[in-house]
Amino acid sequence: MRPAIRSGVLLFLLLSAAPAPAEEAAPAIAAANARFVRAFDKGDAATLAALYAENASVRAPDAATAEGRAAIERLWEGVIETGTRNLRLRPRALETLGDSASRETSRFELDTPTEGGGLARIEGERVALWAKEGEEWKIAADDWEVLLPAAGSSLPPRPGK
Repeated sequence: MRPAIRSGVLLFLLLSAAPAPAEEAAPAIAAANARFVRAFDKGDAATLAALYAENASVRAPDAATAEGRAAIERLWEGVIETGTRNLRLRPRALETLGDSASRETSRFELDTPTEGGGLARIEGERVALWAKEGEEWKIAADDWEVLLPAAGSSLPPRPGK
């Protein structure tokens, strides 16, 4: 076999054996989401913030956009202090955007206190932009949108719903 052909075959074998970005990102992002849910349910805003990139942003209903880890930690502290709990994330799609970025869409549910002192279920959509930092996947941008607010909740419904 000529050297050029042999090199081409070797390069093909190496590239086909390496995991594709989606194959690498999906399990890492799923594990990070599981850590996110556990931290939320424990009321651990510091661990939540650590899952974000240093210069990340979070847009949440009824709150100003939080930019940077410190602001994100304060945002999650505020949410946790309201008594909101029982977060459930249901990933719907993961799109790779090159070797070091992915866009994830998911549905979420959580329980929030009502004016009457009970809990009501809120449902919504989340779009997260994930970025690979070294060997870790971190959330670079996180957008939470309420689709179905709980009765008695102060959260606004999605326009047109």
